[in-house]
Amino acid sequence: MKAKIFAFAVIAAIMASCGPKDAAINKAVQGVIEQYATGINATTEKGVVTLAGELDKEINFDELETALKAIKGVKGVVNNLTVKVEEPVITPDDALTLKINELLTIDKYKGVAVTVLDGEVTLTGTIVRADLMGLIQTISELQPKKINNNLNIK
Repeated sequence: MKAKIFAFAVIAAIMASCGPKDAAINKAVQGVIEQYATGINATTEKGVVTLAGELDKEINFDELETALKAIKGVKGVVNNLTVKVEEPVITPDDALTLKINELLTIDKYKGVAVTVLDGEVTLTGTIVRADLMGLIQTISELQPKKINNNLNIK
C-alpha cells in the first residue's frame, strides 16, 4: 500500500514538473504583450493568463490572444482590459451662444432664435426646409452637448 502511495506521489511530482511554471509563462507573456501596448498587466495561474489594465486605444485582442495561446503552457486567456473613453469637448455656453448668434445673422436663418443652457442648444422660430440640414450641421460642428430642434418648417 505504501508503495502505491509513493509511486502515485512520484508520478504526480513528475507530471507537475513537466510543464512550464507560471513564472516562466508570465515572463514569455510579458514579452508578447510589449509588442501590442503598454499598460497591460498580466498574471498567470495554472496556465491561465489574466490581462488587466486601462489602454489609451483599442488593440487587436484576437491577435494578442492567439499570440499568447501559442506560448507553451498557456491554457487560456482572460481579458479584463478596458479602453479609456475621452470625455467629449463641449463648448461653453457663452462661446456657443456667440458663435450661433453670428451664424443666425445670415439672411436665410433670420426667423431662427436660439437659447443655450448647459451645452444644450434649443432652436425655435421658423426655417425653410432646404436650410434646416445646413443649420443643424453647422451647429453640430460647434460641439454642443445636444441640439433641441423646435423649429417650425415652412
